[in-house]
Order: sequence, then C-alpha cells, then structure tokens
Amino acid sequence: MTHELRTPLNIILGMTQLMKTENCTHEQTIEYLQTITNSGRSLLGLINDILDFSKAQAGKLQLREEPFELEPLLQQLQKEFTVKAEERNITYFVKRLNDLPHYLIVDGQRLRQIIYNLSDNALKFTGHGSVQVSVESFQVSDPGKIGLRFKIIDTGVGIPKDKINTIFEEFTQISTKTHNQYSRKYGGVGLGLAIVRQLIDLMQGKISVDSEYGVGTTFTCEFVFNLPNEEQMEELQSGSEASFNKEKLKASKVLLVEDNLLNQKVVTKMLERLNCQVDIAVDGSEALVKMKRPYDLVFMDMSLPDMSGIEVVKDHRAQEKPSRHQTIIALTANIHEDDKKACLEAGMDGFLTKPLMMDDLYKLLKEKTSSRK
Repeated sequence: MTHELRTPLNIILGMTQLMKTENCTHEQTIEYLQTITNSGRSLLGLINDILDFSKAQAGKLQLREEPFELEPLLQQLQKEFTVKAEERNITYFVKRLNDLPHYLIVDGQRLRQIIYNLSDNALKFTGHGSVQVSVESFQVSDPGKIGLRFKIIDTGVGIPKDKINTIFEEFTQISTKTHNQYSRKYGGVGLGLAIVRQLIDLMQGKISVDSEYGVGTTFTCEFVFNLPNEEQMEELQSGSEASFNKEKLKASKVLLVEDNLLNQKVVTKMLERLNCQVDIAVDGSEALVKMKRPYDLVFMDMSLPDMSGIEVVKDHRAQEKPSRHQTIIALTANIHEDDKKACLEAGMDGFLTKPLMMDDLYKLLKEKTSSRK
C-alpha cells in the first residue's frame, strides 16, 4: 500500500520540481501537466477505492439512482483512456454495437466507477495490442426497462485458469512473474476488482470473466436499468433547452469560506475563470459577518478553525430573513451520503466534493445562476 501511494506522489512532486527548475517549452509544460493530472487521478482513484471498500465492509455502500446520460460517459472514457493507452503504445477504443438509450435511471457515478476500474485494470496488464470497450443494448420483458452489456476486452497477459476465481477478492493480486512486473510498474492495491464486484452486486447486475493466459482477458458486465418516464424526460429536455456555453455564464459575486491558503488560491482562480468576483472569509465568525451582505453564491468549507460549516449555516439561517435566502454550497472532502444529508438538513442548497473539478463547478454555477435576471 505504501508503494502504491508513494508512486503517484513521487511523480507529481518530481514533475513539479522539473517545471520549477527547467525552462520548459510549451509542449513540455503541457506534457508535464498531463502527467501530473494523470497521477493525481490515479491517486484519487486509489483513495476512493479504499474508502468504498471501508463502506462496503460496513454495509454503507448506497446507490443514488437518477436520470443519467450515457453518451457523455462513453466519450469521456474514449478521451481519458486514449491518453493513458498512448503512453503505453497501445490502443484504446469504445465501440457501440447497436442503438443505445440516451438516458438511463442509474447511479451514474457508480456505473462510471465500474467501467473505469475495469478499463484501468485492462490497461495495467496489457503491454501491447489493444483494450476495447464494447457496449450493446438488449431487450427485456418489461418495456419500461432496458438491458446493457459492457465488454472490456484486452490483449494483455491473461489470467491463469486456477486464479480466475480469486481476482474479485479484496487485496488480491495474481502472483506470477509477469503479473508482478505489471503490478509493480502500474500500481494498484488489489481493491479495484473487489469494488467492481460489490458495486455490480449492489446494482443487481452480473459480471463474468473469460481469459486465456498469455492471450488476453474479457470482462462482461450485464445490467437491467429503468428508463426515464414521460415526466422525467420532459424535465431532461427542458434542462437541455436551457443550457448555454461556458462563455455565457452570468457574472456572479461569490463568498468563499475557506481557511487553507492554497485551497483559497485554487478555488478562487477556478471561480474567476467562470466569471465570478470572489470575496474570502477565513473562518466561521468572519463568514457570519460577511454573509449579511448580498452574494449570488456562498461556497462553505465544512472544516473551519473556529466552528464547523454546518454550525455557520445553522446560525446564519436562524438570523436570515425569508425574503433574502442566501444560496450556500458545501465544500467538503467527505463523500458519504450521511454527510450530504447533514449538509442539506442544516440548510445548504448544494454540495461539491473535494478535489473540485472545473466541470462540476461550472455545472453548479450554471444551475444556480441561469434563473437569475
């Protein structure tokens, strides 16, 4: 585990030092930043796997099912994993085998996690050739449902027949000379497939493995999802018609409540890129004073030096006039559903999880500012 955590950290810190000491060309800067981004995502994926495993052990893994658009997920897979594959001189592609539904009722985050983990695992153990993700729909007896079949096919090292039944066990990695070389080089703590199995079981899906050692492996996942009803489709179409480009985001005045100087700097820069004027409060007491002024949005960190973000919001809501409702968004590293519920019950209007992603921040700003005159 120590090795797996230190490897991406070493890459991030090493690349950062190179950028500080070298006179980098534009191309080198882009290359270094892409490597840092990929390593950061790998580290985040590892942390998420560990947290999800803990929740699964405690029986606290939960699904949040809602309308989810499938095509952007497939495009995102193609984009992100093509970059990773090219670094290893292999090809990665997503193939749509027939007509696919535009929307599903599913926990999109968990579906993404399953396909990402399987794709990442396939890339890890493929030294040449390709990794292919195929997607096809199939009919089921209930007209309000649709079946989806995902296949992740690689030309990698394969799995010995006597090891196939163990690959979904936690902290299990196949111990052959070839597999050890790939694991050491590309990381992993043996939790990715265990999490995949637990999520698929939670979603009442099926997963199977077909592999030939030295030739390659195919993972097949099958799900049956509900389709959106008429009311949900009308809401989705209405939301789509109201969408607009990032350049058209309305100017907003926001308050960022954050005590960490580096987090202040990062979030402020992100907000400024999205046409926001940013004011800062460094603790709960200062936030309560500043929140008496009108802001379009308040971004509230949950861990402040003098009081919790929840306490700040409760105090503010107790004094607030109903006609001057302040929109407050929680910023937190906690990703449990219980934490989200506590924030909303305290009077928050939304929730963003650290590390913040620019697209998530944009979507939230678009949602909260689109109705403002």
